[in-house]
Amino acid sequence: MPSHPRDALFDPEDLPVPALPVCDHYAGVEPRMSKSLQLQAELGPVFDVTLDNEDGAPVGREVEHARLIAGLLGGPLNRFGRVGVRLLPVSHPAFAEVANVVLGAAKPPVYLMIPKPRGPACIDAAARTVDRLGGADVPLRGVPLRR
Repeated sequence: MPSHPRDALFDPEDLPVPALPVCDHYAGVEPRMSKSLQLQAELGPVFDVTLDNEDGAPVGREVEHARLIAGLLGGPLNRFGRVGVRLLPVSHPAFAEVANVVLGAAKPPVYLMIPKPRGPACIDAAARTVDRLGGADVPLRGVPLRR
C-alpha cells in the first residue's frame, strides 16, 4: 500500500487505491493524546491522530512538550503509522528545535502540520527546515490563512 500521496496519485492502474482515514483528530494535552492513541489502537486506523505541539504546549515549554510527543510517537499505542504532529508556526523561535525533537522519535510522525502559514513562503521555509533536519520524506500539511 502506498505510504505517500504521490504514490497514490500516479500510475493508478499499477497501484492499489489506499484506504485513507476520513477524520483527523487533534489532541494536545497528555491525557487526551494518550486517550486518542488508545482509541485508534482499539478501533484500527479509521482516523488519524495529530499530536498538537502548538495549542497543547504550555508557553515556554514547547520543547519539553515535543519530547512528550516524541515519546508517544515511539510508544506502543502508535500501532498503525497514522500519527502526525502539529508543529509550531514557522516564525516561532523554537520551530526548528521542536521539529528536530519529533523527527528524532523512535517512530517519526507520518506527517507534519504547519499551523497558521501566511502563504507559500512560510510552507517553503518550514519545508527547508524539515528537510535540513532529515525529514525530507515526511509530508507537510498546512492551509494558508485567508486575508
